[in-house]
Amino acid sequence: MRLRQKSCQNKPKSDDYTACSTAMTKKIASMAVLTDDRKSWKPQKYGYELWDSKASLEFTIVKLLDYRDDFDMLAQNDNPFAIVVMAHLKAIETRKEPVKRFRWKLHLAKMLYQRGYSKQDVLNLFRFIDWIMALPEEMEDSFDQKIIEYKEERKMRYVTHIERKGIEKGFQQEAYKLLARLLKKRFGVLPEWTAEKMQNAPC
Repeated sequence: MRLRQKSCQNKPKSDDYTACSTAMTKKIASMAVLTDDRKSWKPQKYGYELWDSKASLEFTIVKLLDYRDDFDMLAQNDNPFAIVVMAHLKAIETRKEPVKRFRWKLHLAKMLYQRGYSKQDVLNLFRFIDWIMALPEEMEDSFDQKIIEYKEERKMRYVTHIERKGIEKGFQQEAYKLLARLLKKRFGVLPEWTAEKMQNAPC
């Protein structure tokens, strides 16, 4: 659970929520987005006591798990956050089912291209889906290939294969590690200057 609040001007040195809230001249509202998989866990207040003092906070909650029964509604909603919620729900649902996760990850990734989002929105959402719906390594290459084929069929240019590998997988770092392993296998221990040269080499 994460709590977010509007920052206040002339914020006290203490990070105490109550101190900051008191220093503000405008009213604020707090909301907690619950991303756990416990259906009945819905805390709506936080408090503590210290000596003779008490402090408490009540807040609105949004439980993403509650949207499980409204999945069809989310699928029809063009708001980018609907994609985020769907990916989160399917990540929980397919935690121990990699084949099912593969299918849903591919389906959600295709939706990014179908909804007319900006290139940056596609990149950001793609990054989130790729992170939260991680696949076994042997399935990732198959997923990449399916995305490439899908884009080529529709002549799409949004998230290119190079961008996909560079942004989502850390392509340059992975390429360096692979090259280092191959050289060590062939020549044994490498001198320090060799590793430095490879790290600083352009992509």
